[in-house]
Amino acid sequence: MKTIILRDIPPELASRIESQAKRDGASVEETVINLLLAAPETLEDGRKIYHDLDFLIGTASAEDAEVLNDVLKDLRRIEPEMWN
Repeated sequence: MKTIILRDIPPELASRIESQAKRDGASVEETVINLLLAAPETLEDGRKIYHDLDFLIGTASAEDAEVLNDVLKDLRRIEPEMWN
Protein backbone atom coordinates (compact mmCIF):
# COMPACT_ATOMS: atom_id res chain seq x y z
CA MET A 1 0.00 0.00 0.00
CA LYS A 2 1.06 3.54 -0.59
CA THR A 3 1.99 5.76 2.36
CA ILE A 4 0.73 9.34 2.48
CA ILE A 5 2.04 11.77 5.07
CA LEU A 6 -0.16 14.66 6.16
CA ARG A 7 1.38 17.68 7.84
CA ASP A 8 -0.10 20.71 9.58
CA ILE A 9 -3.39 19.05 10.49
CA PRO A 10 -5.39 21.58 12.54
CA PRO A 11 -5.47 20.51 16.20
CA GLU A 12 -9.28 20.47 16.35
CA LEU A 13 -9.43 18.16 13.30
CA ALA A 14 -6.77 15.86 14.75
CA SER A 15 -8.73 15.71 17.99
CA ARG A 16 -11.95 14.80 16.16
CA ILE A 17 -10.18 12.03 14.24
CA GLU A 18 -8.59 10.66 17.41
CA SER A 19 -11.95 10.73 19.20
CA GLN A 20 -13.60 8.89 16.31
CA ALA A 21 -10.82 6.28 16.33
CA LYS A 22 -11.25 5.74 20.06
CA ARG A 23 -15.05 5.39 19.72
CA ASP A 24 -14.61 2.86 16.89
CA GLY A 25 -11.81 0.96 18.61
CA ALA A 26 -9.61 1.60 15.57
CA SER A 27 -6.26 3.19 14.91
CA VAL A 28 -6.03 6.76 13.71
CA GLU A 29 -4.74 5.44 10.37
CA GLU A 30 -7.73 3.11 9.95
CA THR A 31 -10.08 5.93 10.88
CA VAL A 32 -8.58 8.33 8.32
CA ILE A 33 -8.78 5.65 5.61
CA ASN A 34 -12.44 4.93 6.49
CA LEU A 35 -13.28 8.64 6.45
CA LEU A 36 -11.67 9.04 3.03
CA LEU A 37 -13.46 5.95 1.68
CA ALA A 38 -16.79 7.34 2.92
CA ALA A 39 -16.27 10.67 1.14
CA PRO A 40 -18.21 11.13 -2.10
CA GLU A 41 -16.39 10.98 -5.41
CA THR A 42 -16.36 14.24 -7.36
CA LEU A 43 -16.80 14.20 -11.13
CA GLU A 44 -14.99 16.62 -13.43
CA ASP A 45 -18.09 18.84 -13.61
CA GLY A 46 -18.25 19.09 -9.80
CA ARG A 47 -21.16 16.69 -9.26
CA LYS A 48 -20.70 14.21 -6.45
CA ILE A 49 -21.28 10.46 -6.55
CA TYR A 50 -22.45 9.02 -3.26
CA HIS A 51 -22.25 5.35 -2.33
CA ASP A 52 -23.94 5.46 1.06
CA LEU A 53 -27.03 3.53 -0.06
CA ASP A 54 -25.41 1.20 -2.60
CA PHE A 55 -25.80 -1.78 -0.29
CA LEU A 56 -29.60 -1.47 -0.63
CA ILE A 57 -29.73 -1.71 -4.42
CA GLY A 58 -31.43 -4.89 -5.53
CA THR A 59 -32.21 -6.11 -2.02
CA ALA A 60 -35.96 -5.46 -1.92
CA SER A 61 -38.33 -8.23 -2.90
CA ALA A 62 -41.33 -7.51 -5.10
CA GLU A 63 -43.51 -7.65 -1.98
CA ASP A 64 -41.25 -5.16 -0.17
CA ALA A 65 -41.39 -2.82 -3.15
CA GLU A 66 -45.18 -3.00 -3.20
CA VAL A 67 -45.41 -2.20 0.51
CA LEU A 68 -42.98 0.70 0.10
CA ASN A 69 -44.96 2.09 -2.84
CA ASP A 70 -48.15 1.89 -0.80
CA VAL A 71 -46.53 3.78 2.05
CA LEU A 72 -45.12 6.41 -0.29
CA LYS A 73 -48.45 6.98 -2.07
CA ASP A 74 -49.51 9.62 0.46
CA LEU A 75 -46.17 11.38 0.20
CA ARG A 76 -46.51 11.65 -3.56
CA ARG A 77 -49.95 13.27 -3.30
CA ILE A 78 -49.98 16.98 -4.12
CA GLU A 79 -52.10 19.02 -1.73
CA PRO A 80 -53.36 22.04 -3.74
CA GLU A 81 -54.25 23.99 -0.58
CA MET A 82 -50.58 24.05 0.37
CA TRP A 83 -49.65 25.72 -2.92
CA ASN A 84 -52.11 28.63 -2.87
